Amino acid sequence: MPQTSFDPFGEPVPAAIAVDRRPAGAWLARSGNLVFWSLVAVIVAARAAYFHPEVAFRFDAAVAYLHGVVAGVLS
Repeated sequence: MPQTSFDPFGEPVPAAIAVDRRPAGAWLARSGNLVFWSLVAVIVAARAAYFHPEVAFRFDAAVAYLHGVVAGVLS
């Protein structure tokens, strides 16, 4: 026996017009998870590819890089 469906106002919907379909929220959640974890993988791979141990923890190198970015944006 099929379950009774209800409309947003609480009235029962006849089985002939009740549509059983997957909600768009489930698709959106899956695609959001896919995008998030893809970005995580890209960021981790980029950090591994461009990691330089001798430069990674130097504050002066970070400041010099920031100055270069600001100069490039302002010019």
